Amino acid sequence: MKNIAYLIAIYISLLFYSEQVAAATIEIDEEKLQMNVSETLKKPLVTKSIELQGTEASRDFYYTLTEDVLNDKTYEVIFHIRHSGLLIAPSSFTVKIDDSAIKTIPLTQNKLSQSVTVQLPKEALAKGTHKVTASFYGIVKEGVCVASGNAGNWLRIDPLSSISLFDKGAQAWTLADYPSAFFSYEGNETTLIIPNQASIATLNNAYQLAAYLSEHSEQDVHIVKESSVQTVRGAVIVVGAQDEFTEPYMKEILRGINAEEATLNVFAFESTANRQSVPALFVTAKEAASLQQGISLLTTEHLYKQLVGDTFSVKSLPVFDHLQTSEIPLSNLVLLRKHYQVK
Repeated sequence: MKNIAYLIAIYISLLFYSEQVAAATIEIDEEKLQMNVSETLKKPLVTKSIELQGTEASRDFYYTLTEDVLNDKTYEVIFHIRHSGLLIAPSSFTVKIDDSAIKTIPLTQNKLSQSVTVQLPKEALAKGTHKVTASFYGIVKEGVCVASGNAGNWLRIDPLSSISLFDKGAQAWTLADYPSAFFSYEGNETTLIIPNQASIATLNNAYQLAAYLSEHSEQDVHIVKESSVQTVRGAVIVVGAQDEFTEPYMKEILRGINAEEATLNVFAFESTANRQSVPALFVTAKEAASLQQGISLLTTEHLYKQLVGDTFSVKSLPVFDHLQTSEIPLSNLVLLRKHYQVK
């Protein structure tokens, strides 16, 4: 009962303390920070795994274009899938665009996970709302015994699944886009920026958040000191106490953030040179010791999935052992530091 009351309290606090607006856009001068974002920007299709079960199952995804998209480059949808090892022929996975089958692949026991890429046809780039359908057809060999409550014919769509981002202008990112907007992809690597003289508390919190996001990403989150970052190739995350940062460009951004407790802020960083934009998440506090509240929220799924708006101040989070799913033992922090090798 205590846990239920705690979750309700958190939910109510999110409603009252989150600003219900989209992120502000911060223009970044190329002399301060260069943006070299891949021409093929991606937008995640899902924020958590989706499982299709049974002989036949499907899931629809929608996107809306406010105008026709020029067919001058490749736009695609990518599904990262895993499936049961009990499937036999003719099990298959099919991707449909506006109800027309574009690609079908067989699901075999010698390849249990793979990525399926489908190029969007010209018709799917016209103004209007379009539908992408992921269809699963699963057959299990007769006589195979499976555990009670566990269907032998299943397919899972992983969070790394994505669709091309059509508009490269400033996006209206919010905290609701976390964590999917901050996953690190090939060609769109996430950069986590820390102060030049980060405290032990700041370092530990940065390692913990980087480890959590890296676990769900194609590539590791790149950790770099504020004075060393020159180019970003994807989403940006900033972790640290406000007074720890010393670079002028960072102090200028942080001037508008003033809170005693851990505070989460989402902005859109837009290059003045090429107008490309990336989401930027700031996890800050007056004291480095307070950052743990924000990191705990960002690494606990049933908490961060309730985030909305562009700002959230973490007042307090009760500590329950079974809720600390992202807690990293102190003995592992040294390994994390060696793995990330902060520059």
